[in-house]
Amino acid sequence: MPNIGFGLYSGYVGVPGSNKQLHYIAAQSQNNPATDPVIVWFNGGPGCSSMLGFLQEHGPYSLADGALNFTQNDFSWNKQATVIYIESPAGVGFSYCPGDDCKVYNDNSTADDNLQAVLGVLGKFPELQKNPLYISGESYAGIYVPMLVDRIDQYITNCTANKSCAFIPNLKGMMVGNGVTDPRYDNPSQLVEMAFWYGILETKTYEFLRQNVYCIEQDPTPAECQPYANDFANSMANINIYDAFGVCYQTPQQLGPILQTSKFSGLLRTGNEIKPFKKYYTAKELTPFLSNLKLIPPCVYAKPVLDYLGNSSVRAQLNIVAASNKWDLCNDTINNNYQRPANGSIEIYERLRNKYRMLKYSGDTDMAVPTYGTRDWIDNLNWTITKPWKQFFVNGQVGGYVEYRDGGNFTFATIHGAGHMAPQWRPEPTYQVVFNFINNKMFN
Repeated sequence: MPNIGFGLYSGYVGVPGSNKQLHYIAAQSQNNPATDPVIVWFNGGPGCSSMLGFLQEHGPYSLADGALNFTQNDFSWNKQATVIYIESPAGVGFSYCPGDDCKVYNDNSTADDNLQAVLGVLGKFPELQKNPLYISGESYAGIYVPMLVDRIDQYITNCTANKSCAFIPNLKGMMVGNGVTDPRYDNPSQLVEMAFWYGILETKTYEFLRQNVYCIEQDPTPAECQPYANDFANSMANINIYDAFGVCYQTPQQLGPILQTSKFSGLLRTGNEIKPFKKYYTAKELTPFLSNLKLIPPCVYAKPVLDYLGNSSVRAQLNIVAASNKWDLCNDTINNNYQRPANGSIEIYERLRNKYRMLKYSGDTDMAVPTYGTRDWIDNLNWTITKPWKQFFVNGQVGGYVEYRDGGNFTFATIHGAGHMAPQWRPEPTYQVVFNFINNKMFN
């Protein structure tokens, strides 16, 4: 990564009272780090590494699908903010947890640890402690982020009352992309709706499954469901569920001639490993990351990042300790053992209302956490619409749609033509949405 003219830091913060060590990487703002906002970022899973956000989505250099080398990212979020990527919970990516401190994983323990991580990283950068702070993330971070903001809010309240804290974070708001929010809305019924309206399912199968969604939730498949479940599986085969209209990378032959060499023959780790589709789409799991594939989503381009972060010289430059595991995109053990609550994070939005500004953006070709369900829970908040649903434009083209609610404190935006990782696949409109929000600027 040449031409880095800004501070780039990598290290660890411990969780007090435990052996947990959370890895972070901080990309200093390229604009005015003394006053620019600080964005803390989490990828989801649960159990997936925030280095994915840094290396494939909105870091200063990124790896495009099908590419072999990183290139400068014109829409890196550190153009206007200092961005801190935290690998959480302990055991994910380069974060580690020796001993017996990591036998239980759940949303409460993750939120508690993330609070300590944010305070710990800001403690290392006192010059950032007064800067506006935004907590952000995607996918299962739709749970992580609101819960962490709630924890920080409680911390601020206690600090203000007791005047006993070294510093008080200048928390301004939160931003969630394609985020899991609640199993009542983010569930297989939404996938069925999206698959039909994208022209993937035929009408007969759609009509049956929308009335009998249990058919693609239960394993083994009930006998009465078999024809429809089979049609669903066959129709969805080879579709990139994280980007319905995107490329489905499965074999080296699909990657183009430059990758048809022995050096890249193991590029994907999918192909014949894919098991029956339907068993993974359950409301309980919230998102269909496939643990039997080490959570690398089918069709998604992944191996070059694994190679890069597995390089010993890269580990050394990132100050990665020997106790850290070999880096992987996601930790399937954590995902499999993670205790998910019955309810999601909708109640936290209600509790934080009028305290902090909120952005929810959604790539509209995502089938893992479909916009269809996201729009439902937002509508059911019944918050007053301040500025109605309207197109916004980037370079004369529709970038997406945006709506403002609750006096402008809540922004809901779709990123047109983007999948689950909106900053990766549609970086410019996502960048515009994020920094319009941070700068408190409404689209015209």
